Amino acid sequence: MWFAAQESLPLAWRDSVVQWDRRQPALLTGSRGVFALAMLWIHTLTRVGAQVHVIDCAMRFHVQALVDESMRSQIWPEIILDQILVQRAFTPYQILDVIQSLSTAGDATLTANPPARIHCLLAPCKQFFDRDVGRAEGEFLLRKLFAIIRQISRQGTVLLLVDREEYKHPAWARLALEMRSLAAAHWHLSTNRYANPAELKLDYYIRSAENGKNSDALLHASGSYHRTITKAKTGIAQNGSGAP
Repeated sequence: MWFAAQESLPLAWRDSVVQWDRRQPALLTGSRGVFALAMLWIHTLTRVGAQVHVIDCAMRFHVQALVDESMRSQIWPEIILDQILVQRAFTPYQILDVIQSLSTAGDATLTANPPARIHCLLAPCKQFFDRDVGRAEGEFLLRKLFAIIRQISRQGTVLLLVDREEYKHPAWARLALEMRSLAAAHWHLSTNRYANPAELKLDYYIRSAENGKNSDALLHASGSYHRTITKAKTGIAQNGSGAP
């Protein structure tokens, strides 16, 4: 669902995506609004000069969101859309083939900020849990996807993964940990509906090091952004701010 008042989101939320160590993938997870925030981030990345290759695995790409954000920013939508390539894959094997085919050919060096091309995967895990895919098969293939992502990121392919925080699969808890272990930076979008007013929170984690070595299991919180929500017609409240 697209935010009804996306213009009220703090600038810190929009801009945080441009700052991560692109030698490893970045990860955005959450429930309500996570793909809407991803659309904002795609817009932000194109504004700062990146070309974005979107691999949409579950019809989560919404071009109207980018058009709306462009008009709000007083930018011709064509300028943004011309920098975005959208590719769709709807079965586990299609997704594996698309990700395996990614290469660093034509990409800028990792020293560029941002690099010339960022590959954004929208809901990459969903199809592996489809009812037409066996549980054991889906788990095996998803671990294969993680292995491919790890391999191509070492070769210099820059990846941004966006997905839900939960799936109804007996192995999801373990698989979610494996997915998080891929990321140098991890943002998690959550809603505290019991707060009054309700609160939308974006937590930011970066990979730490232990004894001089990168830890594949340890992520530490480095910042938190908060946004209050009301049930007004505009959706997200106009008061409130975010800061790292």
